[in-house]
Amino acid sequence: MKKIFSFLILIPFFFVQAKTHLEGGHLEATIHLDPAGVFFAQTKGLSGYAFINKGKLKSTPIQVDLTSIITGKELRDQHLQDKLLTQKYPVAVLRKIKLSEKGNGIGELEVYGKKIKIKFNFKKREDKQEIEANFILSLKKLGINEISYLGVTVEDEVEILVGIPLHLEGHTNLQKPKRITQ
Repeated sequence: MKKIFSFLILIPFFFVQAKTHLEGGHLEATIHLDPAGVFFAQTKGLSGYAFINKGKLKSTPIQVDLTSIITGKELRDQHLQDKLLTQKYPVAVLRKIKLSEKGNGIGELEVYGKKIKIKFNFKKREDKQEIEANFILSLKKLGINEISYLGVTVEDEVEILVGIPLHLEGHTNLQKPKRITQ
């Protein structure tokens, strides 16, 4: 089975079963465990937004405060922070984002001191004024191998769901997103 525990805080970020709309953006991660089980991580420590300009969908860089990721269990939160080296790399950033009309995109994710290209799917949620994007993150691509605790191992692939605010065309008060300091 795949190992998915670490990236959880990472981008700690793009799809979860129990979805809640968090104002200003949110990231949720689903982490599968071997031999069995699953847990979820989430954060609302997100900066950035999508916008429509001249009919085209665009995005600012998206930053995630990895130190704000929570799983609902204090010990697991601490293990996640330690594994992701959040004291050294407290922020994950998705840059060079390209969005297609067909609902898919690409970008460069910088997390855990590494840069990797990711592909994702997204949909406009004009009812919530957000873009909801999802992708699968491989922990091995980040150099994170074999995470286990008391005989339970994290699988390699982490499901990420990210909701970022969407500013509709004609919105004239767009401000530069708040930078999360590293």
